[in-house]
Amino acid sequence: MAISRQRPEKRKIGVHVSLDLEVLGKLDDAAVRMGLSRSELLRLMVEEWSEGEAERLWVERRASKALAEERIPWAQAKSEMGL
Repeated sequence: MAISRQRPEKRKIGVHVSLDLEVLGKLDDAAVRMGLSRSELLRLMVEEWSEGEAERLWVERRASKALAEERIPWAQAKSEMGL
């Protein structure tokens, strides 16, 4: 059975990306240093970015939740402000 039937999320689809020569050179240099093809390096970069983005969003949600929970009773706030 083909991999695309067993794990359709692993099916590869060609994507055209336009890069200027300087960026393409940097991509090629990095891929060579890492022993990867351009495609492998781009997949790795997207995967790492995605994981980092998911972590950033989790931290952001936790911080928002923590701020929302930091409440004090109205009577205490009035007292502290001298009202």
